[in-house]
Amino acid sequence: MENQEKTAALISRLEEENAVLKKQVELLSGGRKPITNVETQIKIRGRSITVAVEGLSPIEISSIACQVEERIKRIEEKTEVADTAKLCALAAFEFAVELYNSKQKVEVSRICEK
Repeated sequence: MENQEKTAALISRLEEENAVLKKQVELLSGGRKPITNVETQIKIRGRSITVAVEGLSPIEISSIACQVEERIKRIEEKTEVADTAKLCALAAFEFAVELYNSKQKVEVSRICEK
């Protein structure tokens, strides 16, 4: 149960960060109409999932799904963990760390520019 709670908390945090990033994309788009909610069929760990991500094309969504699949596979090989839920949580955490580090670099750059 504890892992499920941690995973739920991580997903919630990522959703919040995603909302912030969407606002930043809106500001950077310069008024262009974004791609909106094009449903795309992806497959991760053999499971078919239909997703729609505002601002992303089906090709971009498929590319992200491939990155997720590759990350899970790499973690599985490195850790020899067989539990799909744990592998997905570890992959989500690694992506969250990358996002956090990217945000920190941007913030440092902004501070240095002042």
